[in-house]
Amino acid sequence: MWRGNQPVSDLEYALRDLHDVTYQNWAGDSFTFEDMIDLSYTNGIVVLHHGKIIYERYLNGMQLHTLHAWASGSKSMTGTIAAMLAHEGLFDLDEGASISWGSDW
Repeated sequence: MWRGNQPVSDLEYALRDLHDVTYQNWAGDSFTFEDMIDLSYTNGIVVLHHGKIIYERYLNGMQLHTLHAWASGSKSMTGTIAAMLAHEGLFDLDEGASISWGSDW
């Protein structure tokens, strides 16, 4: 994601080859990390581990500074960040649930 004209937060690189990392889905089928990237039509992926970038890749014509419409990905990221902040005691999930959307919703 391009940061625009805002200050950058430098992240160190500690690149690792994740292509052969395997996982098993809910149905019991095994896939590699590379399979996941191909099957999910991924355009760009960055994997952070302990504050360092361990994997970064752009596909389908995307590049580091290419703008990308996140759509449902932004909802997933927002939920993940909220869960992390709640775990650290910085966000109250019960308080967030009381948001009123008003009569227009």
